[in-house]
Amino acid sequence: MTHIDFLNCLIGAHDYRSYLEIGVDAGGCLAAVNAPVKFGVDPNPAICRLDLAGVFLFNATSDEFFATLHGRACFDLVFIDGLHHAEQVHRDVLRALDVLRPHGTIVLHDCNPATEAMQLVPAMQPEWTGDCWKVIVKLRATRTDLDVTVLDADYGLGVVRRGACSPLPLDKSPDELTWDDLVLNRREYLGLVPLEQVDRYFQPCGLSSGTPPPRQVRRDFHRLYYDSQVWCGPTTWLGVPVLKCPLDLWMYQQLVWECRPRLIVELGTAHGGAALYLAHLLDHLGAGEVVSIDVQPQARPEHARITYLAGSSLSSPNVEYATARARVAGAVMVIADSDHHQDHVLAELETYGPLVSIGSYLIVEDTNLNGHPIAPGWGPGPYEAVAEFLARHSEFRFDPGCERFHLSFQPGGYLKRLGHLP
Repeated sequence: MTHIDFLNCLIGAHDYRSYLEIGVDAGGCLAAVNAPVKFGVDPNPAICRLDLAGVFLFNATSDEFFATLHGRACFDLVFIDGLHHAEQVHRDVLRALDVLRPHGTIVLHDCNPATEAMQLVPAMQPEWTGDCWKVIVKLRATRTDLDVTVLDADYGLGVVRRGACSPLPLDKSPDELTWDDLVLNRREYLGLVPLEQVDRYFQPCGLSSGTPPPRQVRRDFHRLYYDSQVWCGPTTWLGVPVLKCPLDLWMYQQLVWECRPRLIVELGTAHGGAALYLAHLLDHLGAGEVVSIDVQPQARPEHARITYLAGSSLSSPNVEYATARARVAGAVMVIADSDHHQDHVLAELETYGPLVSIGSYLIVEDTNLNGHPIAPGWGPGPYEAVAEFLARHSEFRFDPGCERFHLSFQPGGYLKRLGHLP
């Protein structure tokens, strides 16, 4: 079993969505890992970019990258395969724990060197693991809040998860250990797990036996909540049906407060409940307007900050009006919630994406369609449109922190604009 096989098995078993790789090199592992959203970090990558949806490359050291996250827990799986010096690897593990979701996993490559020469620092030969093994021993001896083991495959795959464990007894400081110590105590020091027991890593972590993995629980609840239709008519804003998941509405108010848009373009109005909600949020900012576009003209709630436009979101008059308002607004946010088929959504993203101001959001609703996880027979829709859009537009990136409430009708659909068109 290679490290890529192991990573993909973890993703499949636990339904992991967000993946971070420290040490990208030529990008082979990053490209082969099957997570929907992937981040790669390397100060000297052998590639400039990967033309794949949901893949983001950072030309930086791991220390520089982690400093930008401010401890926000946003990754399900972290693979550490960068500088193979114990001090750096230990620092990478500690910082990865700060951004790891509660039931996530950290995997370290090259933790079980076969020969003394392989683990010498600096490297003395091409086949080199560095002294990563010392990090495993140190964690096992000092962190009783972590479950740390090494799978006996691919030069040793270290696995770090949260969970109470007894400390590894040592007769000297972990920093004083030598190769001879490892040779005499390899299985005990590393918590070595034979390959035939690999299935232990694919069981729910941090839960009692028989309890489904947290991701599966969330997907099951997502389907239960969606199928109940309680988010339709019974969910209202001041008496007006809003047709949203309340947790997404809560995230909207946080983003509006943080980004302070002067224009919110809503593609798809329905009953007008969301437009009214957004207008009331702007009331609290004391400025801003909502332009809401829908093909179906009907009576909707009035508000001084709302302009309703009838017709397709892609019709020339509506696009021209929104573009003109965006020119004078400055800070712009766009919410796409009209026709939910891939071609239409993608056309909307290409048309309205350029209006979004740097630091603000392009939000694509109902990416849960087509089996993500509801309505598996829908066909290509918003989720697939986002994947294609991100592959073309490096100035936008998915913000996984916007899904921190565990239930969102737009998984992978919160796109933050970080720069100008390349």
